[in-house]
Amino acid sequence: MSDSKTRHGDNKRKKGTPWTEEEHRLFLAGLKEYKKGDWRSISRYFVVTRTHTQVASHAQKKYFNHQKEKKNKEREKIKYS
Repeated sequence: MSDSKTRHGDNKRKKGTPWTEEEHRLFLAGLKEYKKGDWRSISRYFVVTRTHTQVASHAQKKYFNHQKEKKNKEREKIKYS
């Protein structure tokens, strides 16, 4: 193996930095303006500290957590009925 190539596993995966409250607030404002799916515009004009890929990932996580909370509330409602 030459020096210019690295072995699989030599590269450390960089962990993401948590979103600040300000970034999340800007994300929500961008979401109101551009709607779901226009991550490039949201990152370009609102959350300028994040790439469009990071904005899309953030949206996916927030949507997943929202759906999970909604499901848990429904389960609690059924449980105590």
